[in-house]
Amino acid sequence: MDIDQQALEQILENQRLQFERMLGVWGESLESQMKMIAENLSLTHETVHAIQEEVAKHSEQIEMILMRLTVMEKRLDAIDSRLDSVERRLDSVEIYLRELKSEVYNIRKALQNTVKKEDVKKLETRIDQLESQLAIMKH
Repeated sequence: MDIDQQALEQILENQRLQFERMLGVWGESLESQMKMIAENLSLTHETVHAIQEEVAKHSEQIEMILMRLTVMEKRLDAIDSRLDSVERRLDSVEIYLRELKSEVYNIRKALQNTVKKEDVKKLETRIDQLESQLAIMKH
């Protein structure tokens, strides 16, 4: 089968046109895909930017919370220190009350040995009143 020059040129021309059409279709498809990628990339950038803004906002909120917690911690430390001081003072008051009770007891015993029974009753009544006042102070 002999192909003459003109037929060969015609075949090559047809092949070239088909190839160009195919390249055109591929180019359009590639261009379309590139546009979709560019749009998706743009949306991704917008989403990333929105997320970054949210993270920055939350970071500021977290920083504010941490500052408030630090202030609260200092206040709690101060309250704890004051409570320690109050406990020490209450311990001192308790010791003082015990000493007073002991003195009252000793006075009662001494009075029982030196004073008439009527006077002892009066003094015991007074001592009971003093003890009840001490009990009220203790609470």
